[in-house]
Amino acid sequence: MRRFKEYFILAVGVIAVIATYLFGCTYSIREFENESRTQQAAIGRVLMMSRNFIETLTIFGNDFLERGIVDGDAPIYDYLVFDEKTGSYTMDALRGTRFKDSMGNLTGLKSIPTAGNEKAELDMVLHYNKFFYEYYDRLPNLAWIYYTARADTSASIRGYPQRNSSIRTASCPQISTGWSRRRTTLPAGWYGRPYIWMRREKEG
Repeated sequence: MRRFKEYFILAVGVIAVIATYLFGCTYSIREFENESRTQQAAIGRVLMMSRNFIETLTIFGNDFLERGIVDGDAPIYDYLVFDEKTGSYTMDALRGTRFKDSMGNLTGLKSIPTAGNEKAELDMVLHYNKFFYEYYDRLPNLAWIYYTARADTSASIRGYPQRNSSIRTASCPQISTGWSRRRTTLPAGWYGRPYIWMRREKEG
């Protein structure tokens, strides 16, 4: 009888351990599922915000180019500097000015556009900075935002926030290594959707 009682107690103990383990596993699985749903919802919100942001810029950019809106930030153009050695221009001169926090940078090949489609796109890109500035803090963990110009125009990159420019080669897809990627040819007569990429990870 005593041995039976010992076996019984041992069996109860084993059952209790197994039950506790199974309960813990079930709880962990439910916690994981809940956390996954929360993360999925958060990612969905960020994707929706990003998509809305890009669609807003697309509408604004097309309207800007079609209507030929005149740029209203003339003082900003004073900070565009052309470097004859590299055959490129930048806005690195903005550093240390009152525009350093509100404006990004601009890196372009060739000379600074003064007329035609290249100048129109330059005006548009400078206007885009207002959107970049407003949205930068609204999108979580955003490292930077940038726009790459059409290869058949000024071959330039507009980046926010302010960073030093670094032109490596004479081809648009390789301006500032790590910033750009090759794009498909746009249909004739179509102003095009802004090519904007948002890096989620912070740079060290």
